Amino acid sequence: MAKIPLTRRIMSALAVPGGTFTFGQVFVRFFDTRKGADKDHWDFALFADEKLSLSKSDDFQDLWVLYETNCSSRGFFVEVGASDGSRKSNALLLEEMGWQGIAIEPDPVSFETLARVRKCTVLQIAVAARFSLLPWRLLGRVGSGTSERSASVVRALRAPKSFLRSVCIVPSKRLSVILENCDAPREITFISLDTEGGELSMLRDILEAGYTVDLISIEASTDHIRKVIRKEMRKSGYEERFPGVARSDSLFRRNPCH
Repeated sequence: MAKIPLTRRIMSALAVPGGTFTFGQVFVRFFDTRKGADKDHWDFALFADEKLSLSKSDDFQDLWVLYETNCSSRGFFVEVGASDGSRKSNALLLEEMGWQGIAIEPDPVSFETLARVRKCTVLQIAVAARFSLLPWRLLGRVGSGTSERSASVVRALRAPKSFLRSVCIVPSKRLSVILENCDAPREITFISLDTEGGELSMLRDILEAGYTVDLISIEASTDHIRKVIRKEMRKSGYEERFPGVARSDSLFRRNPCH
């Protein structure tokens, strides 16, 4: 495709400082200006600029889903690691537009807010390879996360006996079992995986169980993890979309021919 040069509007916007995103800041995030951009990137940047005030995500993940689905008001999402359900949520905007879905968060403190602010199905449960009961640290936690490899869980397991007052027990199940128990549709429009580890195993679990997922946002905290995820996702029939847009996540779209 033909390369699209920087316009005068973008060049002027690049110099605009401020606490919120400007068009230029959005542009810089979406494009590698040394290589130029194809029409798809250009359209996405303009779309994000227009819808920016609606976004609840940290890095445009919800706007990306709307872009890929043509702003559909019908869809089904699964948000694993939903935290409090409002700040930096990848699915809250979708829910507000009429989507149905499931939000999963094991941390009791975060879940209390999640259950209050969201209308979708909300579950206080950890996602793991098998059913178990996991100790969950309530104070001084590193992050919310929903896998048994979460830093919160690891630190809780190593805590001294005197610390047990601030640890609660959280059940864990495989993601495929959770979806089945919730009567989730076999075709899922979007899934967000933010679990401090174990995202790929969760995805394999639901794909092997016969679920299809059109759009996926996976936490990728390091370049090495990002490369591993990219390789595995390609094997599963997914293409990466707009690399580098989401600083901590990788975005993938299912290849319909796979």
